[in-house]
Amino acid sequence: MSHQISMATTQTQNPDANVHRHSANYLPSLCGDHFLSYSNKSEETTDDSEQVQGLKEEVQRMLMAPIDNLLEKLELIDAIQRLGVSYHFESEIDEVLQQIHRYMCDVQESDGALYTVALHFRLLRQQGYNILSGKHSFGWLSVYLRKLTLCLDGGR
Repeated sequence: MSHQISMATTQTQNPDANVHRHSANYLPSLCGDHFLSYSNKSEETTDDSEQVQGLKEEVQRMLMAPIDNLLEKLELIDAIQRLGVSYHFESEIDEVLQQIHRYMCDVQESDGALYTVALHFRLLRQQGYNILSGKHSFGWLSVYLRKLTLCLDGGR
């Protein structure tokens, strides 16, 4: 038994097809179209890259300058690493830390405080230098740590 389905093609005619509908009264965007438009100006990127290159060269000069003040040099390396841009200066940082390790392995007690010794120790250890915390490299560090422990314990 076959069923025949007849499809009636009726066109729906809308007499109001040309009706002008008003849109809602939306407020203008706070951002405007500032974020929608992007212009890639090669002059700006060239200027920016020149400025970045100049700053890199300045940091390289600061790193490669003679070590007059150990603490300042260590703090510079620490700041570069904490900013996350040390990958730009890996060879310079390696060279400076190698000089520090080779020539200034023993930080004198009169030279600085516990902060200097701790920073010196951490940066060299972090870079992979085999620094002993014993009497050969940082002997007086243990003296400071004992004094600090006594102070924290209340002199017991």
